[in-house]
Amino acid sequence: MLLKYQVKKIWNDPVKNFICFLVLFFPCLEIIYNLFDLISTENHVLRPEFMCFLVGSSTRLSHVFQSIVLWFFPLYSLLLTAEDCIEERKTGIRNIVIAKEGKKKYIKSHLYKSFIFSFLLIMLMLLINMALVYIIFAGGKTPMYDDMMLSLRTDNLLWACKNGLLVNFIYIIITAAICGLISMVGTISAIMLVDRKIVYGITMLFWFAPTFLSKSLLYVFQPFTEYSLSFVAPTIIGVFVVYILYISGWYVKEVCFDKKSI
Repeated sequence: MLLKYQVKKIWNDPVKNFICFLVLFFPCLEIIYNLFDLISTENHVLRPEFMCFLVGSSTRLSHVFQSIVLWFFPLYSLLLTAEDCIEERKTGIRNIVIAKEGKKKYIKSHLYKSFIFSFLLIMLMLLINMALVYIIFAGGKTPMYDDMMLSLRTDNLLWACKNGLLVNFIYIIITAAICGLISMVGTISAIMLVDRKIVYGITMLFWFAPTFLSKSLLYVFQPFTEYSLSFVAPTIIGVFVVYILYISGWYVKEVCFDKKSI
């Protein structure tokens, strides 16, 4: 009931609806740009699996659209799912809800809301993009790599290029899951730390720090590169473990050790 109420608050907020619209719109904007670019340059059309949003290889601006959505997703998620926590603290609504529902249920509902909403938003965005790409560019026949280039690449890349639809779907699920977790990081920070500067700074730090690793988080979001999932698996596991430990640590501290009302 509490989770349903919190999700309803997002849907009833026009600013948050606009943010959701922007997130869903940018991959569609990339498709429109790709169409105009192909018409104006008369380039060969890549096979649909290589035109999807995460691939970022269809045109010279693909990485720009990708960056706007993925690099800054923590900001969108904070505005969508974490701002409520800060506002409820300032208005005193949080204490009222805790008195009625309990601290554990209050925190859990916000965390569930953050993960589910962000996960589904990114999943919907990428699945809509993939469906449109497979429809609009259905006639594309050009592979991303020619036979000579493929012969110099790894067996994993060769397998990925032969199973494009499956690979895209796997990367979509992983991307959505990581976006859901960073949203939870922002939400638990907002519940516990309250100060916007600290909350936004910590969340962005958690998001960008893994991108500086040798096995960068950025490789996790981009299929059909020389960096296979097995190569970036330590980064994926590490991100999941660190995010979950951070979220769980704050949760356990507040629910089990701090008996005061938050």
